[in-house]
Amino acid sequence: MPKSFAHELRSGMSGSPSALKATPDTAARILVDHLYAHRFPPVPGVDIGTAYLLADDDVRVGGDLIDVYQFNNGSVAISIADISGKGAQAASRAALVKYGLRAYVSAGLTPAQVLRNLNVLYMETSAFDDVDSDSFVSVFLGIIDPEHRVITYASAGHEPAMLSSPGQLPELLPPTAPIVGVFEASQKLFHQRLVYLQPGGSTLIVSTDGVSEARAPNGDFIKRGDIMRWIDSNRALPAQEQAQRLLRATRHFCGGRAQDDIAIVVACFP
Repeated sequence: MPKSFAHELRSGMSGSPSALKATPDTAARILVDHLYAHRFPPVPGVDIGTAYLLADDDVRVGGDLIDVYQFNNGSVAISIADISGKGAQAASRAALVKYGLRAYVSAGLTPAQVLRNLNVLYMETSAFDDVDSDSFVSVFLGIIDPEHRVITYASAGHEPAMLSSPGQLPELLPPTAPIVGVFEASQKLFHQRLVYLQPGGSTLIVSTDGVSEARAPNGDFIKRGDIMRWIDSNRALPAQEQAQRLLRATRHFCGGRAQDDIAIVVACFP
């Protein structure tokens, strides 16, 4: 258990008897905060920015998930997922996805192998779920080697990521696998792709469909060309500012209120 998490949990359980009575609510708050964390420690060699917005202000859990972490060998894992459903059921699946991805990546599996194993785990879990046995999730997982300037990614039915390189329009990184939780006999369909980062400043942008399927108040869907132009116009900015500007532009297009949860990760490489 991470030290900060354990310290926060113990703090929530200490004190008067009245405080102990509130322990379930406190523990739930801490678990939700850590599960849906979208601020991460700095990563050497990569400038990471994130933005996260729940479409419903009255809930604290959603279907979108972000995770960024570094390994002892210097590699960096970036994952983003969009789980079907809302509320507590989506939160339980989000925990399975987040920590399942971490476990498989930490075990040294490639992105394609990670998503194959996650699909098996997800399908087995769904088989015993009486509430939402048809749950599914789109996942993007990228393993970045900053030293050699390489990204190895696998995308299970997720929105295409975008890679912006100097002097070029953003390149789409399409899915490499089917969506997780749908096909039992799909192990041979999970693949990965290797992408080289151009010198002089490359930027990876990954988001959920709260961006790519945003709708204006009149019902018109956002155009991918508009998103790519927003990204290209901001690529000289720090990663966090890029993520926030993409979020603001999306909300503005929606008339100030998003129809779906939005999650964005921006990774800038010098």
